[in-house]
Amino acid sequence: MGFSAVGALRGNRVAIIVLAERELSREEIDFFKEKMEEKFDGLKLRMGIGRRYPDPKGVSHSYREALEALEKGRSLWKLGDNRFL
Repeated sequence: MGFSAVGALRGNRVAIIVLAERELSREEIDFFKEKMEEKFDGLKLRMGIGRRYPDPKGVSHSYREALEALEKGRSLWKLGDNRFL
């Protein structure tokens, strides 16, 4: 699939930064989500996705966008912390 990932734990959140050469398709994102749920023993995940930036300095922007997506999803759908958006 042509991407790699690194993760970090911060409080009760796990941030996974996916390093990809191109935008990932919805199918690739779903595949990644399924693999992470398998790895974390069936835990249902919520995912916020930020844009891909060509420069490594854009990682912080993408991370903030992902957090904003999570917050918007939570307020729109009133989901708990264990749902996937």
